[in-house]
Amino acid sequence: MADNDDRHFGTDYMKAIYTTYPLCQKTVDEGYNISLSEVEDETGSSAVYHCRITLVSKIHTAGELQTCVNNLGEWFLLGNKEMPEDLVNLDRILNIAVKTTLAQRYTPVGRVSFFPEPPNGNKGFDLGGGLVNWAGVSTIVTMGWKPYLNIDTANTAFIKEQCVYTAMKELFQADRLLNSKVDPADGSSFTKSAMEKALKFLKGCQISYKICAKKVQTGRVTDILTLPARMHKFVSETGETNVEAYFRHYHHITLKYPNGICLKLGGKSIVPAEVCKIKKGQPMNGKLTEFQTTQMITVTAVPPENRIGQIRTNITLINTASDPVLQQFGVTVENKLHETEARVLAPPTLVYGAADNPRAQKSLVPPPNGVWNMFEKNELHFVKPASALVAFKEKGGLVKWGIMAIRKRVVDKESIFNFIKKLWDIAKSVGLNLDHPNNVMENYEEVRDRNELVGALNRLSNCGCEMALCVLPYKDQEWYPYIKFASEVTMGERPILTQCIVGKTIDRCQEAVVQNVLFKINIKLGGFNYLMDGSPWERINILNTPVLIIGADVTHPGADSKYPSLVAVTASVDRTGVPFHMTIQAQRKADKGAAEVINGLDEIIRDFILAFINKTGFKPRKIIIFRDGVGDGQFGEVLNTEMLAIRRGCTLAGDIPNFWSMAKQDILLGEVESPKVGYQPKITFVAVQKRHKVRFFCNNPSRDGVGTGLNAPPGTIVDVDIVKAYSTDYYLLSHMGIQGTSKPTRYQILWDDSEFSSDDLQTLSYFLCFMYCRCTRSVSYPAPTYYAHLGATRAKDYTLTLSDDVLSNIQEINLSIQRSEVFKRTFPMHYV
Repeated sequence: MADNDDRHFGTDYMKAIYTTYPLCQKTVDEGYNISLSEVEDETGSSAVYHCRITLVSKIHTAGELQTCVNNLGEWFLLGNKEMPEDLVNLDRILNIAVKTTLAQRYTPVGRVSFFPEPPNGNKGFDLGGGLVNWAGVSTIVTMGWKPYLNIDTANTAFIKEQCVYTAMKELFQADRLLNSKVDPADGSSFTKSAMEKALKFLKGCQISYKICAKKVQTGRVTDILTLPARMHKFVSETGETNVEAYFRHYHHITLKYPNGICLKLGGKSIVPAEVCKIKKGQPMNGKLTEFQTTQMITVTAVPPENRIGQIRTNITLINTASDPVLQQFGVTVENKLHETEARVLAPPTLVYGAADNPRAQKSLVPPPNGVWNMFEKNELHFVKPASALVAFKEKGGLVKWGIMAIRKRVVDKESIFNFIKKLWDIAKSVGLNLDHPNNVMENYEEVRDRNELVGALNRLSNCGCEMALCVLPYKDQEWYPYIKFASEVTMGERPILTQCIVGKTIDRCQEAVVQNVLFKINIKLGGFNYLMDGSPWERINILNTPVLIIGADVTHPGADSKYPSLVAVTASVDRTGVPFHMTIQAQRKADKGAAEVINGLDEIIRDFILAFINKTGFKPRKIIIFRDGVGDGQFGEVLNTEMLAIRRGCTLAGDIPNFWSMAKQDILLGEVESPKVGYQPKITFVAVQKRHKVRFFCNNPSRDGVGTGLNAPPGTIVDVDIVKAYSTDYYLLSHMGIQGTSKPTRYQILWDDSEFSSDDLQTLSYFLCFMYCRCTRSVSYPAPTYYAHLGATRAKDYTLTLSDDVLSNIQEINLSIQRSEVFKRTFPMHYV
């Protein structure tokens, strides 16, 4: 490769180079010296790397690869189930070729997103807390029935380019607890939590500073000193001194804030924060605050018409026609959006109770936008209002409850009474018998310290209360996890539910909010808000036999977090499809790049099978699992590991001595298996994915679009063209987005020995999106996976209450977060 060679190659900027021509080989000793201005060594100078290039393999000529593309459809029509190796290489090469030039021009974030600097000197949309939003582009080549370049908008939070002091002020001003208490000009004002917050924000951040007439120097923050500049001492060339005196004597700089904080840059440099400036173009990797998330949604949630305009702008920004790497590889990209065929599935019919006849039922067909209002005509009741059945004592159906106000009285008792009076009125209108507000106010507890929670809940339980309405001062992690842990774990054999409400919600007392709270209360107490009508279920052959439907999710902590990975698995243990029992556990974080498989899934499946039999009298003939949180590259490992675990779970259930006699209703099906064969239900394993960049836009939005943004309607399904040619997958848009452009969910069928038709699985996926009990609208993915996500979130809440000693041991964590069998049996849906 000569220095004047104008040919181009593709690279991932890590270890791989792809070329269409042979490179000039140098000896190992000669190699290449590459200077990277954006990477500094310990002195802050541009880092120089000595590297060598080795020919690994020759793949194919561009013409041969093009032949592979042309024959792609025919390859799979012949019955092949896997992509040929040539096309695996082509997929990788095309993605690298597309991204090589983009990574040179713009700031790359992750594997697919690239961000140009905001135009006209603009720093970006301010998110608060020292962060701004940058708008960019995401690109990824996908192999459908032919290669597609998936282009979309991208947005991410960047650290604002400004002096460190200003950034620190913005950081603490955005924190309700630290606001006005911490001043970066006064190091003594930094508490331990303030120092941790500042270090989390600045650690790894590139900083620039200039001392007198010297050139601008840079470095990465490795630490924040606990002592201010005036007090931090060290030994210089002339003896012991402090940072303030050193800068005054050697650099002729009199610090404006001698009591301010200092930063440690690289291995040894110590610099007063007041002379430091944050360099531009640095993405923030941490989690946004609630306010910052709201700000981000404000700027990014744009309707389809605007988003499609942004995508067309990004097509111009990428400018594939003039990309030298793509030209070198002979790649051309059509300069237009792809049009494909789509279908719209019909919604299910829902069943409520009839307001004029407690024993009758009333059907409701959701409108095309997937949103309905059960309160609209005052004709509907909950199909099964919750009744009082706590601690094995019948109480005439009247649910007794109390109030637990947290810390200082956030709202006065009159406002609380007005709220619970409205809650009681609306509950009565839909058939739910809650105790009268006058009686509720007699069961009033005020808690000022977290140590008082269990005592207050015990007193309410002793008064016969089955639920406590907890009034929180604000929405944060200071109280909520401890309330849930106290009521759901610590209380043990004396279960009591909690429903948390923020003080400002009590003050506003909006009817729509009260209605949504009521949905949660009824389902938590064991009621059903609505059911699926029998006739639509008959449209799905899947459900003509006893089926165990499961949702599973694994959540992962940050890279440096002390918390473990958390697993939640939910299962519908009766044939109504409403109550989903939930199992949670902690497990060790997987190594980097490894799939996060669920440990102990066999025992979880066994327990759900037994619960299904005990509830219905039938053995599940089929098991359908909707698995969330799995990337394309992890499909094989997750499937191989978890499918074996599911099979083992079935065997464990079948090995129980009285297993074959437990299912007393099986005789009705005429399909009683022989114990000699063993218990072998059919299994369908579906991966559910939201992390993709596919979007649907109506060709005729005024005719086909729904909602104010004219999104594609709920039920829109695409299973041709853009889907994988070598597997069974489909995209389903099942909800109407509240704002912005609705995002479909991708379903990948990893295993199916039940021989379900595509229509059956697609219809089931869509119908399950209507079974989410917390609202009256279809949601973006099936209720089982939604519930699994809620379960994992609840497990996280529990772990937030644990000590560091407990968190250091996975077994101790799992012992600490387990709920009693009495509680799980009494309130199976407590986690919603």
